[in-house]
Amino acid sequence: MILPIPGFLILLLTFPGVIVHEWAHKIACERFGVRVLKVAYFRLNFSLTGGEAGYVIHERPQTYLASLCISAAPLVVNSALAFIVVAIAHQFHPDIGQEGPGELFLLWLGFSIGAHAFPSNQDMSNVTDHAAGESQFIRGLSNFLYITMCILNALKVFWLDFVYSFLIVWLIYWPL
Repeated sequence: MILPIPGFLILLLTFPGVIVHEWAHKIACERFGVRVLKVAYFRLNFSLTGGEAGYVIHERPQTYLASLCISAAPLVVNSALAFIVVAIAHQFHPDIGQEGPGELFLLWLGFSIGAHAFPSNQDMSNVTDHAAGESQFIRGLSNFLYITMCILNALKVFWLDFVYSFLIVWLIYWPL
């Protein structure tokens, strides 16, 4: 029997990833000239299922590409930053099993950042909404991306986001 872990506990343990996730949206907005109206980098939600840990409210992007990049920014930024942080941890002490507090902190940090790389269903819904006025190919691509992210987010109940993050750590810190 799998015991559920309360969402707020997961958020507490991985809060740096939430902050980086929202920051990724914000820097993508700035990059595409989309005005940010409000940002909450981290909110501790004490519901048992998790809930909205952070958000970025912004104006509607002018282009479909901007909408896609803003919504997908956490996948790129969180993954890259997790990779970098874990690579730095590996440089401190490349001998597995000999990790000190610094390496363990960096491994936790990299893992927590990677665990929040997936765009939310709402993020991808924004892209799909923006695609309404685009070509049939773009609408189809947007629907595919939305369905893919909904499936990936649904699989979070089986810890897919943590598996993804663990794979980043494992590939960098414990290379084959």
